[in-house]
Amino acid sequence: MEEARTVRALAPGLGAEQVTRMVTEDGAGALGVGDAFGALAPGRHADLALFRCADVSRDPYEAFVGGAGRATLVSVISAGRWRVRDGSLLAALPPDADRALAEGRDAAREALRPLA
Repeated sequence: MEEARTVRALAPGLGAEQVTRMVTEDGAGALGVGDAFGALAPGRHADLALFRCADVSRDPYEAFVGGAGRATLVSVISAGRWRVRDGSLLAALPPDADRALAEGRDAAREALRPLA
């Protein structure tokens, strides 16, 4: 979510709802998996990441963009299985997870470069 906050800082005219859509539906579409991921909808994978954010009663999108991240991650459900629950990792990461994370970060930096 740090990338979402960076986008917001570089383009302050973008609203939190628009940034949220960029990191969910639009992000999945850009990766070519928008028909299966990116939104909670019939026929799509129901992967969820749950975050403990500040007061969401005013604007849940602002709370999400402003507060979601590794430090506030509570639980993750992926492919119908709990991966993280109450902040605890329930299964070992696959051996190539670090490489995949690094590649994802590199791709995000590259995508954001034109905004800088």
